[in-house]
Amino acid sequence: MAQKILASKAGQSKTLRLKKKTVVKSGKPPMPGERKAMRKRIVLSNTNALAVPGLQDLKKDIVGNGGVEFLGKVVGLQGQTVDSLRAAEAFKPHQSWGLFRRPGILVREETIALGEKLMAVEKEGTLKLVLDGDRVTGKSLMLVSAMAMAFVRGWIVLNIPEGKSTE
Repeated sequence: MAQKILASKAGQSKTLRLKKKTVVKSGKPPMPGERKAMRKRIVLSNTNALAVPGLQDLKKDIVGNGGVEFLGKVVGLQGQTVDSLRAAEAFKPHQSWGLFRRPGILVREETIALGEKLMAVEKEGTLKLVLDGDRVTGKSLMLVSAMAMAFVRGWIVLNIPEGKSTE
């Protein structure tokens, strides 16, 4: 009889049973569209970021010169240009603008070539250009810099932020 009691106790497994904590809902649930708005939110400045010393603004004369002396340097965007770009929905949520104190553009060889082509448009009239490349190569930032150059020159810019068919 003693063996049966020991066997039955040995067959039982001891488990730790904890009561699940009840989830306390504090506050109101998000309003319709609020989650998507947070996902699509674009932060263009960070007051905690270090300031870039000697950061020059993107101005009309920099765009007109060809910008060869600015090759490899970062050029900052002025407040009015940033407002125009924001209104044109030029910025994308994945571009990490929040890492910097204010938006800026790195002047690359491609940026200089694009600026020269944009300057030639003022004389000739039309430019058709296709930007192509792999993922994360800077196509969207090249478009932002082209729009910034156009806004600085006083052009009217029409932007189609998502070129997808809605059908």
